[in-house]
Amino acid sequence: MDMNNFKQNVRNLKAVQATRIKIGNGIYGSTIERLLANSPALAKIILMRRDPSVDKKETARTIKKALKDLGLTDEEISSKFKDAKKTDFYYSDLLKMEKRAEKEIVQPDLDKLRIYNGFLKLVTGLGTLTSAQLIAIVGDMERFKQPSSLWSYFGVGDAQKQKLKHGVTATWNPTAKSLLLGVIAENFIRQKGQYKIIYNERKKKTLTTHPEWHNLNPDGTKNTGKNMNPKHADKDARRVMMKRFLCEFWKAGYLAKGIQPPRNPYILNNPKHHLDPDIVAYQPSKEGKT
Repeated sequence: MDMNNFKQNVRNLKAVQATRIKIGNGIYGSTIERLLANSPALAKIILMRRDPSVDKKETARTIKKALKDLGLTDEEISSKFKDAKKTDFYYSDLLKMEKRAEKEIVQPDLDKLRIYNGFLKLVTGLGTLTSAQLIAIVGDMERFKQPSSLWSYFGVGDAQKQKLKHGVTATWNPTAKSLLLGVIAENFIRQKGQYKIIYNERKKKTLTTHPEWHNLNPDGTKNTGKNMNPKHADKDARRVMMKRFLCEFWKAGYLAKGIQPPRNPYILNNPKHHLDPDIVAYQPSKEGKT
């Protein structure tokens, strides 16, 4: 299979999807404005949406309250949004194009790859496009000699060193990090994938080690003051979960090429570490052609 052609097809499909989502966001905004036509808060909401200095969360809360005051339920709003998308020519056309490209161009190429059939296909939360993006981003797994190199490339290695700072060039791949933490991690949690157990265990552990991350006092009682660590526990647990996934992806990448990994993903000579069984093990019986 021509990997360069595969990567270009993945980029094209992602571009179509991104355009569709952008149009969908516009349709949602228009739908909300129509629903709020008789709301006394409409003028305020329009100004809030146009002002870049206004916190988007505050705007969302104002919209939610206005819709609730009009007696509209989440089901009614969702139904109106779906109907609007169906009747929009551009959105509908792009959706058809996206599904066709995924089915007729990207999926057939994925089916030829051992790393997909023997590993990625088995992971709950990874679809055709996310799997294809991962493969296209990583390329040849042999360029990563150890899991920590892959962690660094995806921006989940050292939590402190890999924070984006103003004026400093990122040492990781921003596209890779966005895909891993912004899309795949969310899918793992929402779809209750195999790796969510790592997320749950980490959050449970930090309840004791870092109660402030959960807006708790050291004695476990709720902190009544301002939460100084919003979503910190969630972000930390996502990072740990995705490091475990990348470890097993790294291992599967070598095995898919018929090569033993150059080292074990875990630090066996460190008494604080032990060899856990793979959450999702590579399955040679499900191999493709390459």
